[in-house]
Amino acid sequence: MHPNKRLREDTFAGEDTGEAAVTRSDKYYIPGGDLVCKAENTLFRVHSYHFMRASPVYCVYSTQRSPLESFNDTHPLNLAIRAQDAAALMWFFYDSPYNWVSGDNTIQGLFKASTWESIMLAADKLIMPQIARVACHTLDHLHRLSDARKVALGIRYRLGRDWVAPNIRRLLRDENSLKEEDVCVMGPRMTVLVVRGRELLLRRHMVEVLNQAKTTLSCAACLCDSKGPPRPRLRHLAPSPNASGTQHHAGSECHQQHEVLPNDAPSDALVDSVIAMTSLFQGVDNAPGPPPSASRCFRKGIPNGDIFIQVEDRKFQMHSYPLIRASPFFANMFSVPLGNGQIREGFTADCPIKLDIRAHDFENLLYFFYDSAYERLPGAVDPTAIPMWESTLHLADMFNMREVKEVALHALGRPGALADVHKVALCMRYNVPRTWAETAFLALCTRKQAPTWHEMAELTPAVADAIVQAREELLRRNALAWMAPDAIQQIVNKRFLERPATAAVSGKTSIAT
Repeated sequence: MHPNKRLREDTFAGEDTGEAAVTRSDKYYIPGGDLVCKAENTLFRVHSYHFMRASPVYCVYSTQRSPLESFNDTHPLNLAIRAQDAAALMWFFYDSPYNWVSGDNTIQGLFKASTWESIMLAADKLIMPQIARVACHTLDHLHRLSDARKVALGIRYRLGRDWVAPNIRRLLRDENSLKEEDVCVMGPRMTVLVVRGRELLLRRHMVEVLNQAKTTLSCAACLCDSKGPPRPRLRHLAPSPNASGTQHHAGSECHQQHEVLPNDAPSDALVDSVIAMTSLFQGVDNAPGPPPSASRCFRKGIPNGDIFIQVEDRKFQMHSYPLIRASPFFANMFSVPLGNGQIREGFTADCPIKLDIRAHDFENLLYFFYDSAYERLPGAVDPTAIPMWESTLHLADMFNMREVKEVALHALGRPGALADVHKVALCMRYNVPRTWAETAFLALCTRKQAPTWHEMAELTPAVADAIVQAREELLRRNALAWMAPDAIQQIVNKRFLERPATAAVSGKTSIAT
C-alpha cells in the first residue's frame, strides 16, 4: 500500500481504553525500547525504528502525532492483531537474523512454519510488504503454500513471474477441478482467469490430439482401457490380413469406435501460449530485485539510538540492545556500575565508544543486525553478499558473538559460496571446527592441478605444508594401487581434521587506545 493512500481504520488504532488486565511480554518487553504496543492483553516494548523501517503506514501515522505524545504502558499503541502474531513479528525483528533455514533443518533453535504464518498475518494486517515477501519465500521453502495460495501471494506482493510460473502451469494442467478453498484464496478475478485458462487449454490440447490421431492412429494403436473420464471417439481403418497372413490397411472401415487417449500432457509451449492469451501473468511482473552489494552497508542513522560508537573517523548512533544481545563483551561493558558523577562511555555524542576496527566492517555488522532479515532467501547463494558475511564473521569472532559467527559460517559454508583455498584459510584463521572446510581440503588434495603460489600465499605455512604432504602421499599410494575412498579419508583425517590447532592469525584487540 502506498503511504499516501487512506489508512485502514483498524491499523495502528492508537491508545487502547479496554478494562481487561494486561501483562508484559516475557521476551519482548525490551529495556531501552521507545515504543510500547499492545496486542490483545499483552504489552510489547520495542524500538520504533523497526516499525518505521517496515511500514510506510506507520511512518505516516507517527508524523501525524504530536512530538510530545508517546506510547507507554498506560497509553500503548494498539496493533489490533493477535498476541501470538505480534510476538512472531517481534521475533522477526530481533531473532530471525540468527535463524536460517538449510534444507529441512535449522542452524539454531526450532524453526516453526506456524511462526511464519503468524508473521504473514501480522505483516499483512500492519501493511509491511517487505516482511510479507520474506514470509512468502520462507513458507514456500517449507512447502506450506498450495499452488493457488502461492499464486495469490505472488500477485499481492509482486514476487515475480519466475516465482509463480510453475504453480500457474500446474493449476492449468490439473485434471481435478478447482477446490472451494482455492477459489477463496485466489479471489474472483484470478479464479476467472484460471478457469478461462483451463478451459482454453483443454480445447486447444484436444484439437492437437484429434488432429494427430486422424493422421497417425491405427486400429491396433487405439486399443485402450475404458476406465477414466469420457474421451472423444474416432472412426479409423481396420487392418485386414493379406495372403501371407500379415495385416495391412485395406481401406475397409472398422465400425467399432475406440477411445482416443492423449498420453502426453500439454506441452509447456501450449500452456505458455494459453497463459499469454488469458493474461494470467498480469500483476506479477516488475518484482523488486535483490539489493545491490553496495546497499549491504548500514549507513542510515538512528536518531533514537541510545549509544554512540566511533569507528575510524565516523560516528554511529545505534541501539545498545543488538550489541548486548549478541556479545558478552558489550554486555559486560554496559553493565559495569559507575561511580558518583561518572558518565558512561558511549551514551553521549561527545564521549563515544571508540573501536579500533574498519568502518566498512562495522557497517556490515549493523546491516546484519538491522537489515539482513529482510532479504532472507533460503538456499540461495548471492555472490555479492560474500564480502558482507566475511566482515560479519571477522567482527563476530573479534567480539565473541557466538550466534552471529554461527550464522556467518552457515552463509559462507553453503556450496559454491567460497573458493576451496579461501574456505580452508577462513577455517584456520577463525578457529572454526575443521569439518566446516573438510570438503574443501579434500578437493585441494585430490584435484589434478597443484596449488598456485597465490593460493599458497593465502594459507598459513602449516596448512600449506599439510596440503603438500597430503597430495604427495596420495600420489605415491595411488601410483601403486587404486585407493578406496576410506583410504583417502584417512589421509585427510591425519593431515587436516586431526591436526593440532594453532593460534589464530587475527588478534582480539578491539578498543582503540
